[in-house]
Amino acid sequence: MRTFAYLTTLAFLISCSSQKNKYVLESKSKLNFSEAYYQEWTSGIKGGGSGTSIYLIKKESSDEISIEGIYFNGKYSKLKYQGNNKYQGFIRNTKNIESRDDLEINLLEKEPTVKEEKSTDKKIPFTLNKGEAVVSYTKNKKQKYLKIIIQKKEMLEYPM
Repeated sequence: MRTFAYLTTLAFLISCSSQKNKYVLESKSKLNFSEAYYQEWTSGIKGGGSGTSIYLIKKESSDEISIEGIYFNGKYSKLKYQGNNKYQGFIRNTKNIESRDDLEINLLEKEPTVKEEKSTDKKIPFTLNKGEAVVSYTKNKKQKYLKIIIQKKEMLEYPM
């Protein structure tokens, strides 16, 4: 009976410690960026939405590293490869979004249609200060996390 209790306690402690180390930040990494910045944007039309565009440009390409996403400003975004070692992510926010009451109802429809957005709300397992972000990536099939500094760039505004 004691052996069973001992093994159960040991298994519980091991599972807790492995959960705790799931999000360890890398202190040294071969992943380096020549530029990391974000731009806040707002649609030029009412209800068109708003958010943040994130751009990362790797210094050099590497087949053993696969960039997946970024934690920034309390949100998570997947990063998409755009060519020339450039990655881009988007985080939408709730500014400039039409509410159900603002939508015009088509007489043929009983209910207005509202386009559903995939939520980027994901509990962030890191404590980040202003201007900091964490990039998630895999290297040799192992999940890794790297904290970076990300700069704000003003969005160019074009007249409509």
